[in-house]
Amino acid sequence: MKKRQLTKAALLAFSLLALVLLVAVASLNRVSGQTDKTKTVTSICIQDGDSLWSIAETYYTEECGDFREYISEIRRTNHLPNDDLTAGSYLLVPYYK
Repeated sequence: MKKRQLTKAALLAFSLLALVLLVAVASLNRVSGQTDKTKTVTSICIQDGDSLWSIAETYYTEECGDFREYISEIRRTNHLPNDDLTAGSYLLVPYYK
């Protein structure tokens, strides 16, 4: 009788573990499935009056994360020591499409 109870307990524990794993995998798939866009880069010509902020506003989407960090990413991508831009220069801007 004890062996049968032990088998039922093991089966119940295994079923609960399988259920927990199934829920975890489903959650991961849902989170990773939220973004099916691909990160890419485009080159733009800087116009008079452009700023990193205005350029970031044009290309920013939720996939980019924090807006200020996105501006920092544009600076890092272009090796800019500060926020100064020169009209007529080109800038690489990462974005999701």
